[in-house]
Order: sequence, then C-alpha cells, then structure tokens
Amino acid sequence: METTRALEILKKLADGADPATGQVFPPNSPYQQADVTRALFVAVQTLQRPGFGQRRPDLPENVGKAWSPEEDQQLAAEFDRGLKAEQLAAAHKRTKLAVTARLEKLGKIPPSPETAARLRERQAAAATSRETATATM
Repeated sequence: METTRALEILKKLADGADPATGQVFPPNSPYQQADVTRALFVAVQTLQRPGFGQRRPDLPENVGKAWSPEEDQQLAAEFDRGLKAEQLAAAHKRTKLAVTARLEKLGKIPPSPETAARLRERQAAAATSRETATATM
C-alpha cells in the first residue's frame, strides 16, 4: 500500500468516518474513543514526517526484502563454493549480517551465541506456554 493511500485512510478513521463510505461511525464505535483517535492522529503525523519511509542510501538494495527459495539455493551454493560473507552480501545486495543470519537458518554455519541464546529463550517460552496450557485443561 502506498503511504499516501494509508494516510487518506488513517485521516478518515481519525475523523471518525468509514474510509470506504464516508459515513460517520456511531458513538459507541472504537473509532469514536479518544485514545483511538489520538493514536490515529499520531500515526498520521508520523507518516507525514519528512523522510519517513525513505530508505537510507547507505543500505544495500535488498535490505528488508524476503529471501526467495531460489535465492536461498543460490546463496547456499555460493557459500559451498567458498565465497565469504562479504562477497555474498555484495552479490545479493544485502548486509553481511543478513547473509550470516540466512546461512545460519539454512544450516550452513552454526548459530552465533546471540542466535543460540534467542533460540533457547524461545524454546523455554514455548515449553512454559505448553505447560500452562496443559495445567489449565
């Protein structure tokens, strides 16, 4: 969605009106609540800030883009041929950190200590969640 279109929708919602029809929402609608209206106005102001949503010129072209299965295969093959993370980052127009994280995910390199710690935290949280769910049944 384009930012200009998102702004149009948010402004109409902040004004308490349905963006599609222009009809004013009833008084009991969440869009008529003061906190919701304020939050929508903050969102509008944020989107209107100069430079908001523009990518930093110092970042590679593919920063933030999803990895396709084809790009994963290519990355793995290039890594297997001995290319270094810096070379892979340049070839794929991504950051070195993104390439390293993807190689970890593909099982080509062991997880960094930070990644391993995050994985242990997630596993512990999932186990706790399962225990809680089982206990409440």
